[in-house]
Amino acid sequence: MELQSAFHAVSEAGRGSEQFYAPVSGILVHRAKIGDTICVGQPRFDIVDPLTDETTTLTSNTEGVFYMRRAIHFVTAGAPLDPVTGARAFRTGVLLGA
Repeated sequence: MELQSAFHAVSEAGRGSEQFYAPVSGILVHRAKIGDTICVGQPRFDIVDPLTDETTTLTSNTEGVFYMRRAIHFVTAGAPLDPVTGARAFRTGVLLGA
């Protein structure tokens, strides 16, 4: 049931999807649940360095719906994280190619 409502919210939200990438390596801690509405500036993830306990927090640059979560708990720098989909388009033109 929760998954269905999340997909419905995505279709209502619109066009743009903000993709997040890990700026550092570490243990990934999610700060939102699937289906949550995310606001600009809201913390999305913490990445904790297991050697130093230093925490890096990533915040959202868009308002939208958190609709999917990857089944990973440790990320490397540059790894793609979970997107937020909202009404603002991030890219235009031909987005799919053959």
